[in-house]
Amino acid sequence: MTQNDQEARWRDIMKRTRSGAELRMAVPAKSIRLPAAGAARFALVALSLGLSLTAAFGPVAASAFEGPYATLVDVGGGVLLDVDVRWPSTGTPPPGGWPVVFWCHPGGGNKSSTAESAAAYADDGYVTLSYTNRPDGDSSPDDFAADHVALKEWLLDDFETEAGVTVPMDGTKFGITGKSLGGVTSWSGALLTSAFTTAVPFNRGWHAWTTYFVDNGSIERQTAAAEVILGQGIPGEYPAAETQSLLEGALGPLVDALSTLDIPVMNQLAMLDSRVSGTTALEDHLAMTSSPMKILYLGTGGHNTPDSDATFRDELRRAWFDYHLKGEMNGIDTLDPIQMALLVTDEHLSWPAWPPADQSNVQVFLHEGGAILADVPAGAQPSDTLVNDPGSYTWEDAKTDFLSAAALTAAVPKQTLVYETGNFTSGALLVGEPSVELHVSGSASRYQVNAHLFDISDSDDPVLLAFGTAMLDSSPAVASITLSVTGRRIPPGNRLRLEITNRDSQDVNHTNDYGFNQLRFVPFFEYSTTSVFHDNVRPSSLTVPLLGATELPIPDGSTDGDLPVRILKVRGLTRPAGEQRATLRSDAIDATSATFDPVTEGLTLGFSEPGGPSFAVTIPPGDPDWKVSAKSYKWRARSAPHPQGLYSISVGTSGSRFKLKGKARNLNALPITGFSSLELSLQIGDDIWSGAVPPCTLSGSGDSLKCK
Repeated sequence: MTQNDQEARWRDIMKRTRSGAELRMAVPAKSIRLPAAGAARFALVALSLGLSLTAAFGPVAASAFEGPYATLVDVGGGVLLDVDVRWPSTGTPPPGGWPVVFWCHPGGGNKSSTAESAAAYADDGYVTLSYTNRPDGDSSPDDFAADHVALKEWLLDDFETEAGVTVPMDGTKFGITGKSLGGVTSWSGALLTSAFTTAVPFNRGWHAWTTYFVDNGSIERQTAAAEVILGQGIPGEYPAAETQSLLEGALGPLVDALSTLDIPVMNQLAMLDSRVSGTTALEDHLAMTSSPMKILYLGTGGHNTPDSDATFRDELRRAWFDYHLKGEMNGIDTLDPIQMALLVTDEHLSWPAWPPADQSNVQVFLHEGGAILADVPAGAQPSDTLVNDPGSYTWEDAKTDFLSAAALTAAVPKQTLVYETGNFTSGALLVGEPSVELHVSGSASRYQVNAHLFDISDSDDPVLLAFGTAMLDSSPAVASITLSVTGRRIPPGNRLRLEITNRDSQDVNHTNDYGFNQLRFVPFFEYSTTSVFHDNVRPSSLTVPLLGATELPIPDGSTDGDLPVRILKVRGLTRPAGEQRATLRSDAIDATSATFDPVTEGLTLGFSEPGGPSFAVTIPPGDPDWKVSAKSYKWRARSAPHPQGLYSISVGTSGSRFKLKGKARNLNALPITGFSSLELSLQIGDDIWSGAVPPCTLSGSGDSLKCK
């Protein structure tokens, strides 16, 4: 089925859509306990920190329902839950009774948080139950599951008598939904009980509990890991392995239960959710091998991300419940099981399986000077260095500040290495999990390496595409970091930017005026330097998942008249003439239409201001100071000083491209006055390449010029 067919079918679906003790576990409801006594209680901090308190739907029209009937329900163990029940007041109930939907609220909320959603469904032929969850710090997934069973039993057996009404309900048509904390409680009911026919959890992925909160050895800051370390009193500094073990012991059984889950589930999660990445929801979806029907939605609306696709996501949920609980043949069973709303544009795409059939993983390489190019570096290149300096801040200090992003980020200054592609020559569709392979060396016993991938535009704010982190305890090492799942159509003219940092913190999404500086993982409080290598022996790389293409549309450069200058640096502008020094470099010049030989043809390198002065250095044909290898031409002033101060230049070939680098001293006539309109030119024989240098700025000290 083509994408157009999918969208047409979905429009049709939306049109039609609008016109007792049932625990799986063989133990009493009140005795369900996960392994590692007390360890499961860590979940409470996580569950209590769901962010949004708003309802999923806007105001509804004049109601056709009764209620709410508000009461306290005893679910056992002395726990009373504050419950609202709403039910249809018009229409004829189905032969088996009305279907039922439980609404679970996010952390920090209560039954009122889902009131409008519950009312909208009651208005449309459902009995709805919304309730205030257990107090923070007094709940775990097994408690949620037991509560669901008790609430269902009360609703079927006692509600009508207590409320003095007759409300026929179908005990085989129960659904459950909720977001954040409500997503966890929804999952708990689906995984640990047989009380529900179907479930639609939102903003929570169960694989997060075992694969995200401790990721490659880096301890997640916000919720579960912090609670385990502090609440369980784990000794030692930065106990990642012990934390992981407790997490897996407590919640591994729930993750394992995904494979035997035998009810239809629609899981919804934002790709850039600040608490759990979209990858965790993807892992959950793929693990549900026994589910008779499953759909995964990846898009917006997670913790600390824009909620720009709420209408589509809520319509998916409505059609899902109408199909599974009302039996409406609305066509949702014919949709692809992977549904995605692309970042920023919310363009809807879908696929029958994961990964998409036309996905290609394209590898590109980091180069000197912050470039990302298609080819492996041709030769030796200097490494780049990060410094991690926590000063006097210690692990003991960190344990008191676990939940404070401000305290942790203030303790460890962030350093960033930036690498960018050239401007895309055409659009590209990125869908999947990017990855980074970094050849690194650290001076400390352990060091953290973080990667953030951005879509960069000259006119719009950057868009975060994906993120990932790794902790290393050996040196040298190769950090293989799988980034979070992403979906984005990169427009022509934009660039990809890879940022490598010592500390994992970055705005989740810069778009839609929604910024949130999120620290996901605890940084190390140990001084270290980390070198990132990118040479032909240690080629660090970025791998990008593309759909419908096998190459990233970044320029190789172009011939005569359009030289894509990547970097130009000139140091010493304000120093005495005898101390001036310049470094010029241009990457990725396309040489496919030119056969060049600077040794026999000579070389001239210069830059100028249009309509103003120019500056050029020339090496005449036959100069004896050239050295030639298989991959490069290198010149260095040996036989005599160059009259214009040039002392070295190299032209390195790599396939159809070459890289130019030059250095000079004593640049007495350096003619730069306007730093926003420079042009660089290169001539070898009769071939000339030229182009505008990106806007340049002086350094704070005024002795360095950088153009990017």
